[in-house]
Amino acid sequence: MEMDVDLLNKWASLTGARARLDASLFDSYIVYMNNIGQVVKEHADGKIEIIEEATEEK
Repeated sequence: MEMDVDLLNKWASLTGARARLDASLFDSYIVYMNNIGQVVKEHADGKIEIIEEATEEK
């Protein structure tokens, strides 16, 4: 089965946007890996924390 990369990227982007919206509604946070490989916790107020224990050393 062939996957359209553009469609997959759009779906991933919309999923992230929905997660941020849910975090805002429930005064919570989302966790993801940023573009430099750090695991971060992003709070609904915009505060970002790096989770050192989960970030791999390169």
